[in-house]
Amino acid sequence: MPNLYATLADIKSAGLLNITATTYDVDLLDCLEEGSRKIDTDTERFYFIYEGTFYQDGGGNRLILDWDVQTISTLKCDTDGDGVYESTYDLVSTSPDAFLYPINETPKTRLEANPWGDYGHFGAGIRKAVQIVGVFGYGADWPASYTYDSGQVVHASTAGTVFTSTSTLLTVSTVTLLSVGNTIRIANGTTSEQMYVTALSTAGISVTRAMNGTIAGPATTDDVVYIYQYPRIIAKAVLIYAMRIWKRRESAFQNQVGNPELGTVTVWKGDDPDYQKAVIKYHKVKRGWYP
Repeated sequence: MPNLYATLADIKSAGLLNITATTYDVDLLDCLEEGSRKIDTDTERFYFIYEGTFYQDGGGNRLILDWDVQTISTLKCDTDGDGVYESTYDLVSTSPDAFLYPINETPKTRLEANPWGDYGHFGAGIRKAVQIVGVFGYGADWPASYTYDSGQVVHASTAGTVFTSTSTLLTVSTVTLLSVGNTIRIANGTTSEQMYVTALSTAGISVTRAMNGTIAGPATTDDVVYIYQYPRIIAKAVLIYAMRIWKRRESAFQNQVGNPELGTVTVWKGDDPDYQKAVIKYHKVKRGWYP
């Protein structure tokens, strides 16, 4: 159950459902998962951070990106349709082959070919012509970073390797600063890995390893633990949707009510207005809009 935009602690808090027991934790996490994937579908973008390789069809001198992009490490094109990405585009020199837009903020949504670069287009007319290696996803609202320092570190009684590439129980300095549903990142000189928090205990944090395209690697004492964060409006929308699913169980998900004057009335429960506002605000426009 990866990439939740709100955590178990959020939905169980005193200001929301005010649940202290653990009896329904699995069901509540299911509600949060449904809400997170629904907001992805309704806005036509995802907010978690994926690291890897994406492909899309070619284009002319302007290419609207199918997915939100944080950074691109390698951009290649198949410019002759032979299935080989033989053209590597320079994005970092003083005279690059292409520019990422918007220039001063993230996420990036389009590429523009440099008229004075080596290529004047992005594999125009060729299917699956563009290969992008990079970091994808909306992340947090710019200029906020999509991760923040949790203020805690990997902890052990002795120095050295304390968390191997196959471990699933991570010990940190303060367990209570995390929640089930968090996606975290452990970064050191040899690895930079995303993990999903599945349980908390006095022994440590149970995690799912190698999330979102990252590779499992060892961690050592005092490695910083970062937490992924998402737009507050998106987190709120997910909580609204999840709580609505949760409360509907009390009516057995019924859509019919009885009234002496009106008889049986069918009531369709649409999306909450505040949820709809979030969808409108963050809906991805893929064509004809150049921020």
